Parts: sequence; structure tokens; C-alpha cells
Amino acid sequence: MSRPRLLALDLDGTLLRDDKTVAPEDRAAIAAAMARGLTVTLATGRLTSSALAYAQELGMGEPLVCADGAVVFCPNRREPLDQEALAPAVIGAALESARGLGLAPFLFTHGAVLGATADVQRFPWVSGWTPHVRAGADLEQAAEQDAEPPVTMIAVGGAEPARQAEAALGADARVEADLFRFPIGLDGAWVVRLAPRGCSKAVGLARLARRLGVAQEEVAAVGDWYNDLAMLGWARWSFAMGQAPDDVKRAARFTLRATAATGGGIAEALAYLADI
Repeated sequence: MSRPRLLALDLDGTLLRDDKTVAPEDRAAIAAAMARGLTVTLATGRLTSSALAYAQELGMGEPLVCADGAVVFCPNRREPLDQEALAPAVIGAALESARGLGLAPFLFTHGAVLGATADVQRFPWVSGWTPHVRAGADLEQAAEQDAEPPVTMIAVGGAEPARQAEAALGADARVEADLFRFPIGLDGAWVVRLAPRGCSKAVGLARLARRLGVAQEEVAAVGDWYNDLAMLGWARWSFAMGQAPDDVKRAARFTLRATAATGGGIAEALAYLADI
């Protein structure tokens, strides 16, 4: 049986506790594992500018999987090694639909969130993806950028407009993208998210594994939420946090006792992997 050589960690709800800190036992376990030669990285929905600080704090030097797999980012060179961009036609159709339904559109490049000034003021929590928020950006112009193209997009607003937007975009032949609609849990807002078709943490992690010369059966992953489903199903050794929804637990090989409230999930997973 192959021993894991690469461990990918989700951030929010997994490595980060509810208070957005790393438990001391997790920090110590990661350091010890890397000292033994295990490559430990992040696989997160956050953008590179947000994930980078945590990677540096923990001494992670290998590429990171960010934006739910759309970007593989080098923390040393501070630049994307691979990235999947949304097509300008997709962005144009989504901007038209969002604005027509009174939704606030935001574009996500690998390192920043772009939005209208009024929308950033209305939904300041978009900074949760990254502290780099560019208010007043020209979204149509940003869609055409080659140097830092948008890799994902969201439209935010009420539940019914979000439902209508998802239906309209799903029926629009120009929109070759994956659509996700979910409540954000803040002010009753709902989000319609567009990502490059077929993009997932599993895809990003597979690209990283190939770069590192690591086989699929040598990859482990820890996560807690629906955007971790594909990654937990793909990795040979996969762990769901204790507070994860049942669907996420079923996708993983193991369910941990630790939760985002207690911390310690990474230490628990690493203790298991050390005994393989």
C-alpha cells in the first residue's frame, strides 16, 4: 500500500477553527509531518492573496490550490502556475442577467475581488475571500484582461432573483460554465456562482500532484464542505471534519472526531496517516 506523499487541507472549517485560528496541535502536527518529508498544502475556495498568508505562517512552500481548483499558485514566485479563466462571453452574459435582476455581480481574479463601489459597500463580506477588494472596477474591461483574468464570478441578492438568474444562465447557450446557487447566511443573501466548466478542487489537486510527480494513491485530503466533495472522492486518503454534512462524510474515507469548534482535525488525520 502506497504511503501518502501529499496532503491537501481545506482552510475554513478544517484547518481554521471557527475563530479563524489554527489549533496549536494542528500547527505542531503539520510542522512534524513536513519535517518527515510529507508535502502539505492548501486546497481552498479562497483566493491566492488570502490563502498565501496562512501558507507562509505554516511554512508551506509548495504550490497552493486556490479558488476551488481554478488556480494553482506558487507561494515563492507569487504567481499562478495554472489557472482556468471564465470566458469573456460567459462573464458578459452573467453581468447582463445579474444587473437585469437587481443582483450585485463580483468578478474574482486569482488574487482580488472586483465590484462596483455601491455593491462592495452593500456586501462588505466579499472580503472574506480576500482582503484585496477593488471597488469601482470596470467589470466589462476586467473580463477582457489576459494578465489577471477572472477565474470565478458571483451574483448576490435575494433568493428569488438568484433562482431566476440560475435558471436563465443555465438555459443560455453562451454560458459554458458550472453554476452553483446557495445561501450565504448573511442578511438573507443568496449567491449564484459561476466557475469554469469542470473545475473543482479535485482537478486543481490532480494538476498539482502531476507537477510534483505524486500519484493519486499517494494523495490525502481533509475537508468539511460541499466544495470539498470532489477532492475527498478523488484523494486516496480522505478525511471529513466532524461537523461536515452527511453528504461530505459519505464522500470521504474517514470521518474525524474533531470539529471546527474544537480544532485538532489535522493532527487527528496526520496521526492516522503516520500509522499507515
